[in-house]
Amino acid sequence: MSEIDGGEHDLARKPLAGLFALCEVVTTGAEAGFMDKPLIFLFSGNAFVTFGFSLMGRSKAPKLGVAYTNMREFKVVVLGSGGVGKSALTVQFVSSTFIEKYDPTIEDFYRKEIEVDGQPCVLEILDTAGTEQFSSMRDLYIKNGQGFVVVYSITSQQTFHDIKTMRDQIVRVKGSESVPILLVGNKCDLSHQRQVRTDEGLALAEYWSCPFTECSAKNNQNVNVTFAEIVREMNYVQNRSRQSKSCCTLM
Repeated sequence: MSEIDGGEHDLARKPLAGLFALCEVVTTGAEAGFMDKPLIFLFSGNAFVTFGFSLMGRSKAPKLGVAYTNMREFKVVVLGSGGVGKSALTVQFVSSTFIEKYDPTIEDFYRKEIEVDGQPCVLEILDTAGTEQFSSMRDLYIKNGQGFVVVYSITSQQTFHDIKTMRDQIVRVKGSESVPILLVGNKCDLSHQRQVRTDEGLALAEYWSCPFTECSAKNNQNVNVTFAEIVREMNYVQNRSRQSKSCCTLM
């Protein structure tokens, strides 16, 4: 049994009619699975530190016609500067398609049903604007989100610099230090243009106490794993919060 269960259903993309509004579910027959790719994660919070290993997965045909009851929904916000590949990463995950042309996003909303560790769930993904002119909207995105995928491009030191204060903004808006965040260095297929070293990403993730990975939206490297991992992080933070409340109640 692989660590990640690759059974997935694609769901329809809809324009955002209201932040995290519900969309009609459309099931397709496309096969989806997780690829065996190099992966680097850092888990400071639960004492799990691993560098340079591969998460194995296997493709499974989607279970058409199967309806899950009480399926958990997670609201994920993808943040980062313009041009880092937030939309390409999200669209590759949702529809297994790579967007070649860069078209600046204002906001796009997606839904996808996946299984993580054998548990079905629905991701509601908000792909946000990265350009400075829409930065004032970021607080609203953060307020309504539950988990945050913070993306920079390994080919641009400036995009890495731009996201360094983003955790502080998320913590300020959410009013809590315990916020599920995943740090992602995109465009690792362009290693010959690399400006941000892997150890710089690891150091920032360690400072933020969050997981970290590098991926390629173009080559579909670690894309599915990225979104599965933010689900795990949301589960971990929520479970830790419940345990903390239980301890306080007992005391």
